Amino acid sequence: MSELGYISLYDNNWNALGKWTQHICKEWSLTRKALESDEFTATCQGYENSKNACFVGLHSETGALRYVAFCGIPKTVDKYTTITGIDCRNIFNQELIVDYSEKLSNGNYKITTVAQLFTYLMSTVFTNNNFNVNLPTGYEIDVTDVEDVDFIESYINRSKEIRNVLDQLNRACSVYDLFIKTNVILDTDTNKYKLKFEVRRIFNEISIKLSDFDAKIKLNQNIVNRITAYDGSSKYTYYLYNDNTIGTNGNDVSKLLFPPVHKIIFKENDLAGAKAEAVNELGESRYKDKVTIDLNSKFGSTLIDVDFTYFGNLVGYNPADDNSIKKLPVFSIKESSDSKKSITFGRLSDFWFMDRE
Repeated sequence: MSELGYISLYDNNWNALGKWTQHICKEWSLTRKALESDEFTATCQGYENSKNACFVGLHSETGALRYVAFCGIPKTVDKYTTITGIDCRNIFNQELIVDYSEKLSNGNYKITTVAQLFTYLMSTVFTNNNFNVNLPTGYEIDVTDVEDVDFIESYINRSKEIRNVLDQLNRACSVYDLFIKTNVILDTDTNKYKLKFEVRRIFNEISIKLSDFDAKIKLNQNIVNRITAYDGSSKYTYYLYNDNTIGTNGNDVSKLLFPPVHKIIFKENDLAGAKAEAVNELGESRYKDKVTIDLNSKFGSTLIDVDFTYFGNLVGYNPADDNSIKKLPVFSIKESSDSKKSITFGRLSDFWFMDRE
């Protein structure tokens, strides 16, 4: 049974385009991802007016907007238009001067909480760089869910450098177990849609017995799991443990990952900066597993409500031990017009074999 959907194209002021503003989808496919960019494609009857398209919206059969992305360039062939969406979080994919060393008049750093960190990266850094993302209706951010998350000073490199803002956001999400949710809200002043980015914690847990599901498992053991921060005179080594935590104790062999893959980060006369880079890089190496569960299988419906706020405690992860448990966050949720649905735990990219330099 197919799942009906409608496509609407909007200009950068959220004005719907076309004589008929909603077109029935011939087919569509959507993969939402926690840290990487979402993937969205849709095909509908030829769009007669798409040259000013900025956003593409997927509407349900009741007309509700269920997903939105930047539009890309629609392509029309044989009376059908195919649209490939670009994740709205790519609005943060900008190279700017990111300054973590800024201080207040009392000498304290300006950024001392997780909420302040995300507010800076998602808003303030653009103002400081006099850079306009050129959305007339702008966007809102919501960091209230992370106001109580403990800030860890060693995770941040207190320097002023040109950095990619999206990369910095993803790094912070990796080490603090967070994700950025894209919402579309109605602006009451203009009666038009508006983007809202919400920083959310991954805090829920669900136990999943893998033998009850149609599950596919992949893992990558060839990841950097030991990093030494070095400033020319002092050294400090961090370890990624087999429970995906990060620490400095290299003597507890039961917690260490094997084979050992070691890296040195050198910053002359800047041990704190090297330590921050080490922790952040190990954060990106966490959860390098991939467990995909078919939600159309026998017990798949029991996981329909699981979203990106969840860790899965995957029972029987090691086929040789039915009681083994692997704790992994939700990585992606896939659905399509043919009603096929799946959920993936872990953060092993489809291109994991290219990740290591």
